[in-house]
Amino acid sequence: MKALRVLLYGKPGVGKTTIASSFAANVARRGGKVLYVDTEDGVLEPITGVTLLQTTSYHEVAQSITGKRFNLIVVDTIDGL
Repeated sequence: MKALRVLLYGKPGVGKTTIASSFAANVARRGGKVLYVDTEDGVLEPITGVTLLQTTSYHEVAQSITGKRFNLIVVDTIDGL
């Protein structure tokens, strides 16, 4: 399967984090392996089956994905890295 990249863009408060969290939860419910990188403490509650990494370090993200296979990686917000 080819990789797919999606950028959600919009003003603060329009629901980008809500959409990303919902999508991550849906993929995890279907058995997918999900990494959710939160750079702004935007995730309001834990997401069942999703690995949550709260960091602003690009190197920490790289270490978290090296040698692992994720079906979905969410970076919320990319400007935080």
